[in-house]
Amino acid sequence: MTIYCLRLIECFDFDDMKIGFALITEQAFLEDVVCLEQSFHDRAGFTDRLGTVGNLPHITVFQGDFDPETDYRMLADGVADDFLRLFPDRRVEFRGVEYISKGWYFLICDKTDAFVELHSSLLDKIRPFINVAPFIATDQVDDLSEEQELGIRNYGYRYAGQAYYPHITLGRSSGFDSEVLKEINENLNGMPDWATISRITVYRMGNNGTHSE
Repeated sequence: MTIYCLRLIECFDFDDMKIGFALITEQAFLEDVVCLEQSFHDRAGFTDRLGTVGNLPHITVFQGDFDPETDYRMLADGVADDFLRLFPDRRVEFRGVEYISKGWYFLICDKTDAFVELHSSLLDKIRPFINVAPFIATDQVDDLSEEQELGIRNYGYRYAGQAYYPHITLGRSSGFDSEVLKEINENLNGMPDWATISRITVYRMGNNGTHSE
């Protein structure tokens, strides 16, 4: 199967070094996720609106604060090589939307051994380039698990290492609404529970870790 599209890594001359590496699904599934978010945007009180051009729905492999001398193309090529090796059919599966404290609604991917290896391999590659600020406990992180705190201490990212949790962020709100969560999952019944990955991107992080550019 020809999958050259994965080699077309989107790289920029970044001034802001808060950067992420992500998997982007095929267009049809991406549009389904955008439509789902827009259907519940006002009721759920989501702070950011997903789109098909800006703020793309994405599965983060890693995001963090990088050194200005980072070779993003080299790192992205490594992600592409690993992805093609670990996901020969380019397919990822989903298992519903969950609420994650504080305020997050995640469309959860199956955390397969392939996902764990993809993430771990990137961690090994980015280690020389990542900038990690001293961990400061605040009320914004008082809900961290031990694994998540280690992810922040070691990599500056809550979902790094053993805490890695592959997902698409549907939105962030000021709180939890069980009825909204139930209805979102009911609406998933009209969507496939898997998607093909069509692109790997290097993106500038926006508000709440969004796929800004």
